[in-house]
Amino acid sequence: MTPREYLEQVVRPNREHFSKDYASMRHAHNAVHSVDALAAHIFAAGGGKAAGLGDTDTHYREVLARTKEPFRLLRDVAKVAKHVQLDRGKPDVTTAAQMSTRSLGSGEARWEEDRWGSPPQAIVNTDAGEHRVLETVVEQPLAVSFVKL
Repeated sequence: MTPREYLEQVVRPNREHFSKDYASMRHAHNAVHSVDALAAHIFAAGGGKAAGLGDTDTHYREVLARTKEPFRLLRDVAKVAKHVQLDRGKPDVTTAAQMSTRSLGSGEARWEEDRWGSPPQAIVNTDAGEHRVLETVVEQPLAVSFVKL
């Protein structure tokens, strides 16, 4: 499967399902993991190590995380969802318990991240104390074009 096919057949449908049911942790996890996995598809299709993208897809993700802030948070959320707790490095999120579904109070979310009326939605509380809406965490890496497909 090419990165473009993966984007069209997996990432976009997961993102659309999450957008329709933004309080669903299942849809949040599927959307987060599919965008994170897109980096591995890009690494493999781009020739990987031979193309200078890094030694492994994990290294490629690290390069993206260092240069694209939106991807860094998404990568850390994907890792903590998989491993439950992160003890190495300086991730933005260190435990899976930082992900939840709830309404946010006035001023809790970044400007224009929260849905109008603050309905319950999937969020992540970063180690820096920010409340980030997972729907935005999924959208931003795609919007900043961490890859051109």
